[in-house]
Amino acid sequence: MAADAGPVSQMWLGSQFCANHIRRHASALTDHPVYWTREQRGEEAATWLLFDHKHQYLRETSIRADDRSPLVRAFCVPRHAVDDSPTGERMLLLLALALMESHGIRTVVTDIAELAGTPGFVFDRRRTAITATWIGADGIWYADVTDNRTTVRGYDDAAGYAINHSINDGPSPRAR
Repeated sequence: MAADAGPVSQMWLGSQFCANHIRRHASALTDHPVYWTREQRGEEAATWLLFDHKHQYLRETSIRADDRSPLVRAFCVPRHAVDDSPTGERMLLLLALALMESHGIRTVVTDIAELAGTPGFVFDRRRTAITATWIGADGIWYADVTDNRTTVRGYDDAAGYAINHSINDGPSPRAR
């Protein structure tokens, strides 16, 4: 049934499923979580602006943030994704980042193309990773929970690179 839905319906279904998957398994995280978001283009990022469940998800997850240790949400937006996107698409992506920043979530962006295929995930940098992605997934979504050290280390490497080499680095949302 879901495979027969139109593109916007599939985006909503996949996004809703992934948000719920993360909510269901968030108690497995033992440390301050780090998020990786798969959106690279405005059409994908528009879900953060348009779907109510995304706003609720941001409100719920931002509760874990504080001034000393803000939540981090990393993106990989390769240069070709920017170059191939019209101005309106770029603006939608920037608005989605601004929305996250308005919830106290620090956004970091890398443009390293090798990380572009990294699925959406949240992990605790120690032992648990929750994968939940609807963008680029076979089918409508891909979701998993793992404590596999290789997987968690790979996610830590990707997020760590984005955090330490962010192209939008700055001390405040305005600076980013």
